[in-house]
Amino acid sequence: MKTIRWKFASVFVAVTAAIMVLVLILFNIAVGIYFERTVRVELKNTFTAMNVLIEKQLALPPAGEGGGAPASNVLGLSAALTASKMSGNTEFFIFDDRYTLLFPKEAGGTMLNEATMRHIRAYNFDKKGHIERVRMPGDVYYIAGMALDDVDDGATRVVFVSGLSGKRAMLGVMNVFLVGIMAVALVIGVLSAVASANSLTRPIKTVCRYAREIGGGNFLTIPPDDSSMETSELIAGINDMSRRLKAADQVQKQFLQNASHELRTPLMSIQGYAEAIEQGVIAEPKEAAAVIRAESVRLTALVEEIMTLSKMDSSIYDKDFRPVDLGEAVSDCIDRLNSLVLKNGKTIRSSLLSKVMVLADETLLGQVLGNVISNGIRYARETVTVRMLLEDRQALVTVADDGGGIAEADLPHLFERFYKGRGGNFGLGLAIAKKALELLGGVIEVKNGEQGAEFTIRLLLAN
Repeated sequence: MKTIRWKFASVFVAVTAAIMVLVLILFNIAVGIYFERTVRVELKNTFTAMNVLIEKQLALPPAGEGGGAPASNVLGLSAALTASKMSGNTEFFIFDDRYTLLFPKEAGGTMLNEATMRHIRAYNFDKKGHIERVRMPGDVYYIAGMALDDVDDGATRVVFVSGLSGKRAMLGVMNVFLVGIMAVALVIGVLSAVASANSLTRPIKTVCRYAREIGGGNFLTIPPDDSSMETSELIAGINDMSRRLKAADQVQKQFLQNASHELRTPLMSIQGYAEAIEQGVIAEPKEAAAVIRAESVRLTALVEEIMTLSKMDSSIYDKDFRPVDLGEAVSDCIDRLNSLVLKNGKTIRSSLLSKVMVLADETLLGQVLGNVISNGIRYARETVTVRMLLEDRQALVTVADDGGGIAEADLPHLFERFYKGRGGNFGLGLAIAKKALELLGGVIEVKNGEQGAEFTIRLLLAN
């Protein structure tokens, strides 16, 4: 498996190298075009200047007239052209009408070869001074020429040839320097990429090491790292996860301790009475059987509540959301609790609304309402008041009792598992109600009202 540093460096090198090659190619193309244009301009300017010089030279009498040594116009012309300043990339040649080279006498070391001779013979001297491009393997030449009549009693052709060989040599040197600069830049870039990758992977390795510790149950806090925003956010997220896992671990341990304690009491009672019956200590087994039955019911109820919480925590609770008439759900719950109300000598007063639809799972909603209303029945002196309200696209159900209220010290812990206030049963009912409401997308609030405790259940209305 490839490391981030290797990936980072390899991608950087590949992209940088591709860009450098592209730049080098484009540079050579651009410079080549520039050189060719420059050569054409130089040849055109040279031809124009030399044309004026040739016309002046032909207007002069031959050097041999007036008693001097005999000389031809061709020699005077070649001497004048040689003495004139031409571009270093331009050479001139003088031919007779049969394309016999008159000057220079030898073509060695010049741009005159079989290929250029073919183009010179094919050159249209009627178009005086027009430039032709001659492409040959390894080089490009430009040719311009003129035909001169009655020079030494014959036709003479002056041809100017300009090549790119010198400029190509210059381009080669420029390429060497450019490649060298690119190589140095690539090395510096690679070192910078490796350094950047190291600065990126260093905190990741640190986070991985801490994550292994956290996975092993050692809920550490990673030291902050402000080298980058992403790293800081990652560490903050891991630290938040560590805190949540630590809290969940503590809750789980406390849950198991409390569950085992709550289970132990009825089990010990059942075991004690069973042993007493077995040993014949109890004279009336019916009384013992009644106690065993009562404790079994209590044990069954506790196990069911623990299993309900476990399903909710593990997200395996099979929810069936559908529009539910909240008023009917509250009314049905009150009807189910009538026996408990009569048994405790209490009264339930209700003020409900009709056709208030909420999107909910009927089983979960019934559990929430049942747990909260039964809690009110347990702590009320005489009356439990259940009301429904509508507020900001929310349906509210308030359950208020006329009991002694909730101690201020108990309010922050009321929905914690196995937390039992004065007169509590298992300490799971309100915890289940809160968890069920979270699954329904609602919330539950509690406060002390004018007489006793007041719970408020909030649910979103169905569209």
